[in-house]
Amino acid sequence: TPVAEWLFDDPSNLTKAEIGDDLILVGVDSAVSGPEAGDGAVSIGIGSYYIANPYMLPNGADTAKRVNVYTMVFDFRVLDLEQWHCFGQTDPTNLNDGEWFINPGDGNVGVGSSGYTKNSITPGEWYRLAIVVNTADTNDNSGVKYYFDGVAQSLQSTGHVQSIDNRFSIA
Repeated sequence: TPVAEWLFDDPSNLTKAEIGDDLILVGVDSAVSGPEAGDGAVSIGIGSYYIANPYMLPNGADTAKRVNVYTMVFDFRVLDLEQWHCFGQTDPTNLNDGEWFINPGDGNVGVGSSGYTKNSITPGEWYRLAIVVNTADTNDNSGVKYYFDGVAQSLQSTGHVQSIDNRFSIA
């Protein structure tokens, strides 16, 4: 069950939440056309970002202090592969590195700790990306998995399994 959702369909209020709290904009954004007619989207400037408060409860273990099991879904496109593009940051103080990126040049999605997808994105095309995180499970379901348009992606490397309340856990 979604705990937060932002559709960007109201160009006069791009931070409006469909479910949960409105986003907080830090920097600059603007309305753009989405992947289908009537579907809104947002272009967010370099160095700009949204702060989201999904109010998820800590999960994954009796002693968990962070959110360790969750899924995020993005409809996105990028216009170039000349720079890093970041999908999110799990540290509300924004003092450490982001968690999931599109790497420049190659267009693969991921980060060293999880591995990068073998398949790459093409600038200007729309994609739906689901990032499934489970740092609480000690079997084969643990870690970070990437799905483009519902299809699981093979990773170029397996990355490192992250422990509970560590990297990829939402503070």
